[in-house]
Amino acid sequence: MISVGRDEGFDVPLIVHPLGNGISAVEIRLRFDTATVELVSMTPGTLLGDDPLVVLQSINDETGEVQFVLARKGATAVPTEMGVLLTLRWRTLQGASVGFHSVQLAQADLVDEAFAFVPDVETKSLLFDVK
Repeated sequence: MISVGRDEGFDVPLIVHPLGNGISAVEIRLRFDTATVELVSMTPGTLLGDDPLVVLQSINDETGEVQFVLARKGATAVPTEMGVLLTLRWRTLQGASVGFHSVQLAQADLVDEAFAFVPDVETKSLLFDVK
């Protein structure tokens, strides 16, 4: 868990454990409380190679929904090594209430080297404490 103050930035890496699969593309949907945090930036990691293709980056600060679609350029190694898909930079808002909050991972679709969905993806939401 992350502890942060009001009006403070913090980074969250989204780490993927491929569990023996090759990972060619990923779609992620997040939900967050717009009265608590805002998404400042997204930086691709190296899970999908050194220069992944950002197919979609949609941030809706009114509804608190974020969607990212990233894909690998070139061949997919099997298995893909565990790594950072992307790093999200968040900022707590000045008016955020003190206490525990979360950013929920609403969807995580992983596509393997044969362009099939990877079944049984386990996800965890981000918990943070505003002090």
